[in-house]
Amino acid sequence: MKSGKHVYWYRGGLKLRRPDELAPGQALPNRGTPFIGEKSKLLCGAAGSSVRLLPQSLRDEYNRPEPSLPRAISRHREWVNAIKGGTSPMSNLA
Repeated sequence: MKSGKHVYWYRGGLKLRRPDELAPGQALPNRGTPFIGEKSKLLCGAAGSSVRLLPQSLRDEYNRPEPSLPRAISRHREWVNAIKGGTSPMSNLA
């Protein structure tokens, strides 16, 4: 893989070359988006599922930040609550 500012599109049976940092027995996602950087790779399955940071050493060093945004109950419950005179939903488009 080349480094730099390039975009590669794989379709019609073409697949990303298996990264050397991927452990034996771990498969590439069938669908999704790989992000290839100079120091690391991020493999994301379809719709952002099964995200993997490579190499493993970077995953081991990563500390997930504390949540800083309020979490939604569910979009449906927020919608019903707003109709009943409660607060506006987090996804308020008005």
